[in-house]
Parts: sequence; structure tokens; C-alpha cells
Amino acid sequence: MEHTLTALTNLRDERFFPAFSGLSDENDIDLDFYTSKNGYLWNPSKHWCFLAEIVNFNALIRLRLYVRDKTGNTVQIAFHTDARGEEVPLSLVESGNTVAILYAQQHSFMDFTTGIRLEDMPTFKDCQTTGWREKGHKDDCKVLQDRDLQAMFRMRWDHFDEFKSFPLN
Repeated sequence: MEHTLTALTNLRDERFFPAFSGLSDENDIDLDFYTSKNGYLWNPSKHWCFLAEIVNFNALIRLRLYVRDKTGNTVQIAFHTDARGEEVPLSLVESGNTVAILYAQQHSFMDFTTGIRLEDMPTFKDCQTTGWREKGHKDDCKVLQDRDLQAMFRMRWDHFDEFKSFPLN
């Protein structure tokens, strides 16, 4: 079920678009994100999406994005997919672009750093924003015409019925 146009999603709502520090840890059950009917099986109680701006990247062994979240903290996103992130065109991996990750969780890496371990590409989307910010394309920006972004605005984030993935329907 989708919101009507009069009730569009607020991308600043911390409940559904948390900063990295507001994400649950993948090894904990955070009751702000999960619910259980029997105490054994836990499912998301809502949808959420981590949004951040790419500031740098490294593609030596696997693609690692370094992104800045809405609080200004820099976080790494490590691609642990079968193709190690090669499925993301390097032309999209540039400073100023925005990433969106559905159901993101904090992960502790073996080198004692924390970040996001991305294993499922359908939960990841890269959005170009440079033209909107720096080149004055705000009025006719293709990002605002993007079907996934439009679906994010209309989605019921407070009601979890099934996992969503990009492209959003």
C-alpha cells in the first residue's frame, strides 16, 4: 500500500532514514527495527533506508565506498557480493553521488573498523546528485524523475509486509 500524494515520506525522519549511528548492529536484535511473534523468529517491523553521500572509494580487492551520512560521519560500505562490487559501474562511483541501502545494519569488520557489509545488490542504489547540487539542474533533475525515488516518497515505511529491493515497485 502506498501513501497518497498528500502524505509523502519525509527523508529526514530518523525512524526510517537513520544516520549510521542510528542503525542496528547486525548481531543484535534492536526492537526499534525488529519484532517477533514467538520470540525465536525476528522480522523487520518497518522499512528503513540508509542514505549517504560518496566521498571516496577503493576497488583493490573489493569495492569499498567511503560515504558521509547526514550527521557528517564517514562510513565505509564494503561490497561482499559474488562480484565484489564489480556490478556497480565505476562511472557511478564518484564523489557527490548518493547511495541508498535498504535494511542497512552496522557491521564490525575483522580489522576492527565498523561500517556496512553489503551482500545483496538489490538493496543498494546509487543516485547521481552532482548535477543537481553543483550545476543548477534542480528544477529538471533526472533524479527526481527516478521511479525508485518516487516510490520511496510514496512507500509506507512504518508498515513492514515484505522485504523491498531496487527497483522498487
